[in-house]
Amino acid sequence: MFEALPENSIALIIASEWLPTILTILLGGWFASVLIPRLQANFERNKTREKRRFELAEEVAQNLVHYRMCWERLLSIAKLEQDRKEDGLTEVEFDRKKTFVKDRNEARDKLINSLTSVQFYFSKKSQYQAANFIEWDQSIQTLGLQDLPRKCEWELRITTLIKTLHEELAK
Repeated sequence: MFEALPENSIALIIASEWLPTILTILLGGWFASVLIPRLQANFERNKTREKRRFELAEEVAQNLVHYRMCWERLLSIAKLEQDRKEDGLTEVEFDRKKTFVKDRNEARDKLINSLTSVQFYFSKKSQYQAANFIEWDQSIQTLGLQDLPRKCEWELRITTLIKTLHEELAK
């Protein structure tokens, strides 16, 4: 059954000369046309995702700082209004207060949007910190001026959130 093929046999020539070449071409073609593009696509997808994570972390940090700044502006004019109990705010100051409220609300919307995006790109720990901040922020929306959190609490919450995102990006 397994007799040696004659030296000039077409089957021997094909098996010894052409078959390795054909197999190399087929495997190389598969490798070049299927495997390499898959590896490149995975690399590009990971690279794009990592870039988006950095952009999102920057966006969250910027939105946090801007939101806090808008709150501080609003608090300063509210304190002024409270100090002037009888006289109240001038028309210019009242218009400024309305602008501060509008700016604070817009900053909050941007911040909530960026914190919501954290759910898609970051780990459970970062997701928890983002959700925790949103929940805390929601809880202070209806507080009176005297009940609002102090600046140190703002700083602690902002720092904790940014630090969590930063630690995850550093991995």
